[in-house]
Amino acid sequence: ELIEHGATFLDRRAQYLQELPTPLTLAERALHGRLFAAEDPLLRQQTDLVRRADTQSKIPVLQLADQIATAVRQGRAPASLRALQGLADTVYGSTRGAGGYDTDDLYDAIEVAMNDLARAHGENLPVTGTLEQAFRAIRTLEDLRDQLPTKTVRTRDTDLYQQFSTPHAYAYAVNWVANLQPNDVFLEPSAGTGILATFAEAVVGAENVHVNELAERRVAVLRAQDFLNVTAEDAVHLYAIRTQQRHPPPTVVVMNPPFSSNAKQGAKDLRTGARHVEEALKLLVPGGRLVAIVGRGMGLDAATAKWCGEVKKIDYTVRANIQVAGEVYKKQGTTFDTRVLVIDKGPGTTPGSIVTGEVATLADLVRRLEEVRNVR
Repeated sequence: ELIEHGATFLDRRAQYLQELPTPLTLAERALHGRLFAAEDPLLRQQTDLVRRADTQSKIPVLQLADQIATAVRQGRAPASLRALQGLADTVYGSTRGAGGYDTDDLYDAIEVAMNDLARAHGENLPVTGTLEQAFRAIRTLEDLRDQLPTKTVRTRDTDLYQQFSTPHAYAYAVNWVANLQPNDVFLEPSAGTGILATFAEAVVGAENVHVNELAERRVAVLRAQDFLNVTAEDAVHLYAIRTQQRHPPPTVVVMNPPFSSNAKQGAKDLRTGARHVEEALKLLVPGGRLVAIVGRGMGLDAATAKWCGEVKKIDYTVRANIQVAGEVYKKQGTTFDTRVLVIDKGPGTTPGSIVTGEVATLADLVRRLEEVRNVR
């Protein structure tokens, strides 16, 4: 049945592609072909079966994530590292001590499990919701994460790539501030395990979510989660690369770039975060919005004040620069203060119009930025 259906499908797809406006690039034809296939129920069913089988056989971290998410739903979340390792021993058929897996596998699995739980709670976590709904969503996500182990071990890769993954409640908050719309094209330039993109997907659709990640192991995790548009480039050069490859320009960028580490050179560079933001701003379409979680050093009165001043002079509107207390990052194993930048691609910034200050909680953050959110 599937073979006969497939032959008919190929004929219909060929006819569909012939009727599209010309000329189209190969990438555009491929995208239209995938979208056409996504509407075919039998092929979609078969693709989902193959994809799940492939994931189960090749990506143990996703199997572990499934175990974690199931345990949370059943009220028996692995609250300690020891309990988490017990699940991992079964999935990997080996132990951490024997080299069957490492702490990165454990923490990536927690993040993917939280992605799954966020999707399952989708109706209760609307990033297009009201301020009161945002308060409830943040509490829900914080409660879910509190049931799982705190990140206490860092590896060479997590330090090299500055992988301070975004807490899910924080990811929800910055997506809420971005004020996503169904017709947006979303980009996460340093995607990690896709935490920020997970919340965007519910609004703009999987086909309009683009994720980029340099670390190979996390690229594999992104693809295993069925993100459709995955690239593996150094985000510091993303504008030139994406422009050359003719990717659609984003209308919204939500990002958590490395704060001070140049992954290619393996060296500290305090302007790394600023360079990532600059590159993402170039990609935005006019009228687009960027929301970035950056290091606390990128304040208007700090060493980066000159950089912020230059941004304000160009065709960008700096809407906000808010310091967020490090307590929101405690489950990620740090209490380093961060900042949220909101920048729109439009007329230069009006003096005195930037929302500034400090907040202690994510509820305080969304409350402070509600007006900025609604400007878009």
